Amino acid sequence: MISGEDHIYDYIGERKYKISPDTFFQINTMQTKKLYDVVNDYANIEKNKVIVDAFSGIGSIALYLNQNYKKMYGIESNKNAVKDSINNMKLNELKNCEFINDDVTEEIPKLINKDEKPDIIIFDPPRSGLNEKIIESIIANKIKDVIYVSCNPTTLARDLKSLKEFYDILKVQPVDMFPQTYHLESVVKLRRRT
Repeated sequence: MISGEDHIYDYIGERKYKISPDTFFQINTMQTKKLYDVVNDYANIEKNKVIVDAFSGIGSIALYLNQNYKKMYGIESNKNAVKDSINNMKLNELKNCEFINDDVTEEIPKLINKDEKPDIIIFDPPRSGLNEKIIESIIANKIKDVIYVSCNPTTLARDLKSLKEFYDILKVQPVDMFPQTYHLESVVKLRRRT
């Protein structure tokens, strides 16, 4: 028989997160804070910005960022992760966030076609990276800033190759998640060429 709570709590910096068993959470929270600090720095959030956190999981990036934005949308296909995101938003007394339970490929075009087109899209995809439909949607709709967090250098390189015709790679910062292993995250800031 299994007993006890059906979730745990953990922190990244000052943010508290409820984590359910079938959701994803970076376990090295000290390095994750460094990773998210890079994302926050690259995002350079301003009051009038609309931001999308694609593949948002339990809302860890969306809720960690400087809250100085107009609106934050998190998109995640895992229903339990979205429930945790909403709980985590309330837990940290944050506002201006909306978490959407849907496939990123389907939801990105819907958000782009809203009255408030996203200024920044943050991608933290699974190891498989982004699919062609997402990349085409970003390019076609001239999203100004893209921040790409990747745990797989191979798919990151593939996706950057597809984006480089329209986007400049401004910054790249690797973050060593587990020293003396091959586990490395990279954060890339891209800006649409005018």
